[in-house]
Amino acid sequence: MKDLVRVKHEILTQINRIQIPPDVQAVLDRIRGAGGAAFLVGGAIRNAVWGYPVTEWDIVTNLAFDTLTRWYGTRHPGARFGTVRVSADVEITVMREEHGYRDHRHPDAVRVVSDIERDLRRRDFTVNAVAFDGVRVVAVPESWTDFHQRRLRAVGEPTTRFREDPLRLLRLARFRAHYGLTVETATWQSATRLAAETRWVSRERRLAEWLKFLQAPPDRWFMWVEQGLCQALEWPCETFDKGFWQDAPETEAARIVAFARSVGLKPAALAAWAEQWPLKRGWRTVLYRALQAPWPGDPAEWVTWARRSDPRMARFWCDLARAAGQTVPDCRPLRLAVDGNWVALRIGDTGSRVGAALRYLQDLIAEHPDWNQPTRLEALLEEWQARE
Repeated sequence: MKDLVRVKHEILTQINRIQIPPDVQAVLDRIRGAGGAAFLVGGAIRNAVWGYPVTEWDIVTNLAFDTLTRWYGTRHPGARFGTVRVSADVEITVMREEHGYRDHRHPDAVRVVSDIERDLRRRDFTVNAVAFDGVRVVAVPESWTDFHQRRLRAVGEPTTRFREDPLRLLRLARFRAHYGLTVETATWQSATRLAAETRWVSRERRLAEWLKFLQAPPDRWFMWVEQGLCQALEWPCETFDKGFWQDAPETEAARIVAFARSVGLKPAALAAWAEQWPLKRGWRTVLYRALQAPWPGDPAEWVTWARRSDPRMARFWCDLARAAGQTVPDCRPLRLAVDGNWVALRIGDTGSRVGAALRYLQDLIAEHPDWNQPTRLEALLEEWQARE
């Protein structure tokens, strides 16, 4: 390995090159103008060192929480632990120490500290235990070599750290897959041994972390199974077909299907799971139909489904067919050549009957795009009225 001095110098150079946006710099300046310390931590440092775009900005400070909430009143789920949201991509947290985790997720006691080194010692992984104030970089000792070797290591004793908050087990999998990292031996042994501890994390948080994990390249999805985290999903999966999905679609629902197919989950099992988990509205039906469809299947039916769907679901079906290796034509939803007012005038009615007529016409043009002309639609509408 390179000399530690050289390694540290290279990492410091990367950190000092961080381009801080004006809105983030304004927050840092405001804190310092009030006599507080302000450090960047977390993803901004991590991404800068490894050459990824910085999209989120986490700041820690020794200013009083009351001062922060007076400046930035936006509510945040972590407010009781000293976190304030400034904007969608900027958060501030008061430096702190944490003690006791009887519920395996949240500290029983939080004590505000003014020393950044003490704040860093409570963090999950060494590559997240680095702080930068624009001039000075502070880190736990192992951070330098772990950054250089692209390695995840728990801060302190791994079992203690994971049992404090099992969400860290899911974050380990996500960071490992997104950045293509190795894991320090003791940290890995502890993580695989404690996989069942993720039951202490709410299903909402487990689902959210898994969906973030699925944004990683599909050829790394096996890492979730390798770490034993099917227990976190409450799925009966032990194997992973690495060759099944080479080009998984980007939409979240489609990636759920892709992962489920890769671990061999049966449609009935996915249906039972979907009934119990906090999925987005409309996903359950989509997941059922996708897993029950012939595989890889003829894309023609999926294109028809796309044309009947709203834009989000249309993209799902298009992506799914393409990811299965099919050549798929443009399958965006077709916009009717007529609108609700046109329909209302011709059927002499308003309200629910107009909606029913529009859905009828939309279904027809999904299968017969060339019928999407006012004169043809008017004839079809007359047939619909005659049957009503």
